Amino acid sequence: MYVYNKYWDSFNALLLFPALKTEEPDFIAFEGDENYQCAIGRLNILKAEKLNDKLGEEIIKWFL
Repeated sequence: MYVYNKYWDSFNALLLFPALKTEEPDFIAFEGDENYQCAIGRLNILKAEKLNDKLGEEIIKWFL
């Protein structure tokens, strides 16, 4: 994830997995380089047994 941050000139990297329950990620800094952070997120992609059409908005809120 550190390499992705460096390559894309980004400060946060997120591994995102589908899950039964959404768990907001907790970004942590890389040891030795506090400028870059990573996290693992778990996201319930369903809402009332259909694909949640607000997934993108929910993910973006994690970065704000």
